[in-house]
Amino acid sequence: MANTRAIRVIAKAFEAAGLPAGELHVILGGSETGEAVVSSPYTDVISFTGSSAAGRRVDEVAGRLLKKVVLELGGNNALIVLGDDDLDKAASY
Repeated sequence: MANTRAIRVIAKAFEAAGLPAGELHVILGGSETGEAVVSSPYTDVISFTGSSAAGRRVDEVAGRLLKKVVLELGGNNALIVLGDDDLDKAASY
C-alpha cells in the first residue's frame, strides 16, 4: 500500500491551502473499500492512483454508473499542475 504518511501530508497541505472542508477525501484501503467508494451514490468523481489491474476495475465499476474517472496507473510519476504553472515545462516531465 502507498506510503500513508505521505498521503496524509498531501491532504493536510490542501487543507492548509484553504480547500474547503469536504472537498477532498483521502481514503486508504483495499479492494473492498475502493469498490464501496466508487459504487457510492455520494461519489461523483473518482481520482485513482495505483496499479493497472486495480485501475481497470475502478474504471469498470465507475463506467457502469456513468461516473467521471481520472486514473494514474502503473507508474510513479504523478504530477499536479496548477493554473499558473508552465504547462510546456510540466508536459516535458
